[in-house]
Amino acid sequence: EAGDAAGAERQAHTIKGASANVGGERLRAVALELEQAGKAGDLESIKTRMGDLNAAFEEFRKKAEGKG
Repeated sequence: EAGDAAGAERQAHTIKGASANVGGERLRAVALELEQAGKAGDLESIKTRMGDLNAAFEEFRKKAEGKG
Protein backbone atom coordinates (compact mmCIF):
# COMPACT_ATOMS: atom_id res chain seq x y z
CA GLU A 1 0.00 0.00 0.00
CA ALA A 2 2.82 2.43 0.76
CA GLY A 3 4.14 1.88 -2.76
CA ASP A 4 0.72 2.65 -4.19
CA ALA A 5 0.57 5.91 -2.25
CA ALA A 6 4.08 6.86 -3.32
CA GLY A 7 3.25 6.08 -6.94
CA ALA A 8 0.09 8.15 -6.71
CA GLU A 9 2.12 10.99 -5.23
CA ARG A 10 4.60 10.92 -8.14
CA GLN A 11 1.87 10.75 -10.78
CA ALA A 12 -0.13 13.53 -9.14
CA HIS A 13 3.01 15.68 -9.00
CA THR A 14 3.53 15.19 -12.73
CA ILE A 15 -0.11 16.02 -13.51
CA LYS A 16 0.03 19.05 -11.24
CA GLY A 17 3.06 20.48 -13.03
CA ALA A 18 1.80 19.78 -16.52
CA SER A 19 -1.64 21.22 -15.87
CA ALA A 20 -0.16 24.35 -14.28
CA ASN A 21 1.92 24.88 -17.42
CA VAL A 22 -1.17 24.88 -19.66
CA GLY A 23 -3.63 26.75 -17.44
CA GLY A 24 -5.59 23.82 -16.05
CA GLU A 25 -6.13 25.35 -12.60
CA ARG A 26 -8.85 22.99 -11.36
CA LEU A 27 -6.90 19.98 -12.59
CA ARG A 28 -3.78 21.34 -10.87
CA ALA A 29 -5.66 21.85 -7.61
CA VAL A 30 -7.07 18.32 -7.56
CA ALA A 31 -3.66 16.89 -8.45
CA LEU A 32 -2.15 18.84 -5.55
CA GLU A 33 -4.68 17.27 -3.17
CA LEU A 34 -3.82 13.84 -4.54
CA GLU A 35 -0.12 14.53 -4.21
CA GLN A 36 -0.58 15.53 -0.57
CA ALA A 37 -2.69 12.43 0.11
CA GLY A 38 0.00 10.27 -1.48
CA LYS A 39 2.69 11.91 0.61
CA ALA A 40 0.60 11.16 3.72
CA GLY A 41 0.03 7.56 2.62
CA ASP A 42 -3.73 8.19 2.64
CA LEU A 43 -5.03 5.67 0.11
CA GLU A 44 -8.66 6.28 1.07
CA SER A 45 -8.40 9.96 0.13
CA ILE A 46 -6.62 9.02 -3.08
CA LYS A 47 -9.45 6.67 -4.04
CA THR A 48 -12.04 9.30 -3.16
CA ARG A 49 -10.35 12.07 -5.17
CA MET A 50 -9.79 10.02 -8.34
CA GLY A 51 -13.31 10.79 -9.53
CA ASP A 52 -12.60 14.49 -9.01
CA LEU A 53 -9.38 14.17 -10.99
CA ASN A 54 -11.21 12.49 -13.86
CA ALA A 55 -13.91 15.19 -13.84
CA ALA A 56 -11.31 17.97 -13.77
CA PHE A 57 -9.45 16.37 -16.65
CA GLU A 58 -12.64 16.05 -18.69
CA GLU A 59 -13.48 19.70 -18.01
CA PHE A 60 -9.97 20.73 -19.07
CA ARG A 61 -10.13 18.58 -22.21
CA LYS A 62 -13.41 20.17 -23.28
CA LYS A 63 -12.03 23.67 -22.75
CA ALA A 64 -8.89 22.80 -24.68
CA GLU A 65 -11.02 21.54 -27.56
CA GLY A 66 -13.12 24.71 -27.45
CA LYS A 67 -16.23 22.87 -26.26
CA GLY A 68 -16.46 24.10 -22.69
